[in-house]
Amino acid sequence: MQQYFENRQCIKFEDIQNQKKKYENIIIANERIDEKWISENFIINNSTFAKVGFRGAKFSNDDLRFNVFIDCYFKKAYFDGVNFTTSIFINCNFDEVTLVNCTFDYCKFEGCFIKYNDLLQSLSKRPNIRWELCKNLSLECLKLGHEDEYRKYYFEEKEASEQYYWKKFWHKGSDKYYRKYNAIDQLSGLGNYILSKANKILWGYGEKLTRLIFNVIIVLLVFMLGYYYGIEEVSKGVQMTWGIAGYMSLSNFFTVTCEYTPDVFVYKVLAVMEGGIGIVLMGFFVAALFRYINRRG
Repeated sequence: MQQYFENRQCIKFEDIQNQKKKYENIIIANERIDEKWISENFIINNSTFAKVGFRGAKFSNDDLRFNVFIDCYFKKAYFDGVNFTTSIFINCNFDEVTLVNCTFDYCKFEGCFIKYNDLLQSLSKRPNIRWELCKNLSLECLKLGHEDEYRKYYFEEKEASEQYYWKKFWHKGSDKYYRKYNAIDQLSGLGNYILSKANKILWGYGEKLTRLIFNVIIVLLVFMLGYYYGIEEVSKGVQMTWGIAGYMSLSNFFTVTCEYTPDVFVYKVLAVMEGGIGIVLMGFFVAALFRYINRRG
């Protein structure tokens, strides 16, 4: 924390309001400014704001890049067109904050977060930047016990990562950022994109237990149909029925003993396939259940 205060000059709020609009390497600390702060086109860079109250403050088209905000109170503050690029926010309060066309590229949050709906409009359109910021904010939400906000940022993070992987694989020649990737990088991007999409479809990135249960039911039904239409007799004199097909499907999926074991090739293939899929899906189910019960694990 000490590095945020070294080689910087401590000044008062009145000095900023009454003099020039451009500052660097300054410190504003232990002041309750609140609604008195009304800035427009200010440039304050490489500076530190510590324990400053900005309740109801108004910032308009300010350049606040490379700053550190420590224990600052931004409740009901209004930011319009403010550039916070590469700034750090530590233990700040953003309740009921309003953000309009702001920039938070490469920012970092510690012990605090901005609600997803408040920040959404100001998230970067570049997937690599949005990915990193949402990853940071999702973890902070989880640490602070805000599970709903965590899930919103987590899904936004995953969507941004998929956009990044796809652009890494398939990008226009005019997109300078992605020109650095060669053919091998492009293939890895495609592989990561496919795996992420499969992760989403299978169990909602581990956050949607209902989707996994739905997939389990689909597998059971598909194999039940396979048993019913692929096997005529389950044993001598016993014809296949929907009940027997359902029982076979459940038994093979959960790898438990089934009293019906037709000695036909179709059954052996289907049983092995369903048993393998069942083991994999149940593994995912246990992992998803653990994540649900113990988020901080």
